[in-house]
Amino acid sequence: MTVLTSGSVMTEQQAIDKVVATFNHDVKKFPLHGPDNTPTGYFGLFDKNFKIIGTKSVTEDYYVHTCDDMVALATAAIRTYNGVCDVRCSFNNGHGLIIAPPLEVRKAIYGTADNIFGRLILKAPYVSGCVDAAFGFWRDLCDNMSMLQTVSQSHFKIRHTKGLTDKMEELKREFHDLSKGWNLVQEAVGEMEQKRVSLKDFLADVYGTTTEEMGTRKIKNHEDRTAAVFNRVLEERRKAGRGSIGTDWNVSAWEAYNGVQGYQQHTAKRPGLNIDQRIWRGFEDTLTAKAERVALLSV
Repeated sequence: MTVLTSGSVMTEQQAIDKVVATFNHDVKKFPLHGPDNTPTGYFGLFDKNFKIIGTKSVTEDYYVHTCDDMVALATAAIRTYNGVCDVRCSFNNGHGLIIAPPLEVRKAIYGTADNIFGRLILKAPYVSGCVDAAFGFWRDLCDNMSMLQTVSQSHFKIRHTKGLTDKMEELKREFHDLSKGWNLVQEAVGEMEQKRVSLKDFLADVYGTTTEEMGTRKIKNHEDRTAAVFNRVLEERRKAGRGSIGTDWNVSAWEAYNGVQGYQQHTAKRPGLNIDQRIWRGFEDTLTAKAERVALLSV
């Protein structure tokens, strides 16, 4: 991903056409049978080529969202803005969509180097997981995509149950209010930036501390991870013009959070995943969520 410039704004129709071209993977639910065609009471999800989706079965109560649902949601989201910078959409056992609003939806956190840009995120995995819409952000200092899980006003979740269709219609109406959650995200980030923490203590709260019982290998892995996060924060401080870290490891809670978030998204082992898949997986990372809670508790 690259930071988008004002010259890369798409028209509303261009953005919608891109979504329609990508979201063409309708999924159907079919019953699963045992020996002698015995009903099992379970169902599998299959794409148009009858390739199975996911690795788990579902029950009769599972309602399948359609490509038409996702195109309608994407269209409603795109129309929230007067033009969008970019639309990233993908299908991998479910639908993924990231909408970059115009650059006016932007917040400077520290000087001119550390800025965050709003991103409207729509994720709809099949089998396990909800249709999840959220207002996240792109941080141009470190090429990180993130979202704050604690800002509930910037999230909307829909389960694959009987109320799926009605909730989808509700979400279309909610997109305008959902975008207002961006203001709350900016406030939370601003509060993190104002609070000073010891990076050493912060990482101990997130990752724990080493003990002799852990064994040599686990201790080394722990120390290597701590060093990697420290170096990430140090490099970002250099890029932002913040200066070096003193012997007390004193940084802002925002820097500490991003050290963990960046490590978990870019450095932690996630075999076989491309950058888009790593971003989606990063949104659900439990240690990143823990770092967010620690950072906000520090505020």
